[in-house]
Amino acid sequence: MEHDEQGMEILTDAECVALLRSARLGRIALTHKALPIIMPVTFGCHDRHLIFSVSPGILARAADDAQIVCFETDWADEAMLNAWSVSVIGRLATLTDPEAIDPAVRLVLAPWASSSGTLVGLLPELYSGRRRSERPVLASSIDG
Repeated sequence: MEHDEQGMEILTDAECVALLRSARLGRIALTHKALPIIMPVTFGCHDRHLIFSVSPGILARAADDAQIVCFETDWADEAMLNAWSVSVIGRLATLTDPEAIDPAVRLVLAPWASSSGTLVGLLPELYSGRRRSERPVLASSIDG
């Protein structure tokens, strides 16, 4: 098990994928009008693809443009000071092939807006993940 300079466990690609499959909410960082923007999304996993149902707008246009983005999801237990974070870098694409759409539809994704969503996929090219899962040392136990 490898750790970074802050003592966080560095996750393997397989560990990152497993954690991605356990989450439903995340964020996509992309470029809009030459400026960075981070947008919350709901998502699901099919094979190695991350799948989003997006309403017309910034994310749909980014997929049409095949923009390279960074996706992130995480979990934290603030009481125990444990957490994990997984980031994925890849290219967005609007799903148009029926072989890609059929499994994505079975994920039962819902856009946060009221209109029906466009299915967008993100094929990961790079995973990065960190985890802290130790019991904290409490101040009272240090003092005596």
